[in-house]
Amino acid sequence: QAHWPKPLCNFQGRFVNCHLMASVMLRCIVRPSFVALRRFSSGSSVSVVLGCDSAGENLKRSVAQHLQAKGVSVSDLGSDKFYNIAASVAREVKQGEGQRRGILVCGSAAQGAAVAVVANKFKGVYAFPATDAVAARNARAFYDANVISLVDVSVDAGSAPDIVDAFLSQGFAEAPADAPWWTPELAEEFRSSLAEVGKTEMRAMDEGVQEFLQSANAMEDRDRGFAPPGAAPPNFSDFAPATPPKNGHHTDPPPTPPPLPKRK
Repeated sequence: QAHWPKPLCNFQGRFVNCHLMASVMLRCIVRPSFVALRRFSSGSSVSVVLGCDSAGENLKRSVAQHLQAKGVSVSDLGSDKFYNIAASVAREVKQGEGQRRGILVCGSAAQGAAVAVVANKFKGVYAFPATDAVAARNARAFYDANVISLVDVSVDAGSAPDIVDAFLSQGFAEAPADAPWWTPELAEEFRSSLAEVGKTEMRAMDEGVQEFLQSANAMEDRDRGFAPPGAAPPNFSDFAPATPPKNGHHTDPPPTPPPLPKRK
């Protein structure tokens, strides 16, 4: 056990770290089928999760009405700070097992990019800003996107339905509309690229686990008073208790007053 991380070998952290290692082993077992599990259906069984910041409420309402008119199941998570709503939508899409897609509506182009960045922090969530129907269709065909963001200042209520319909109807690694350049070889390249993205995501998660364990080791060493090689030993005198009081008074002698000035 000498080569095991220290938190895995002591009793105090056994529960937390055993849970961590169990999740890591489970991920290693389940993850090889990641690409197969993420395939989305293009049919009406796909539901949509909506969310927006404070400036995207009107466009989000228009999108919801369009989807409901087409018989699509819609879950509206309301509005919140861009990072909170992006995380909420991404979490719902992740838990949907390939049967949910997300649409985030923001009031500015910067926020539209920012919500995509936050949503992409969640495993298995691929989010892209969609400025028009072509962008939404290509995001699905090339990268299997399951979340798009719409910007209220550049996407009006008239063009939003086309973007949403393109996002829901396009399949991954399938030829987009008006794409004569599409070939079976290109489709296979996109499939293999997505598999490599899954491997990169795995490596990033493993690095995160290692950083967590290193931090846990450092905290344990600090609590025990150990210092890393080359570091100065801790000065325990800084933590020595003060002189205990006796009969309500400290036993330390009072400080010596400064001498009085000599008289001339």
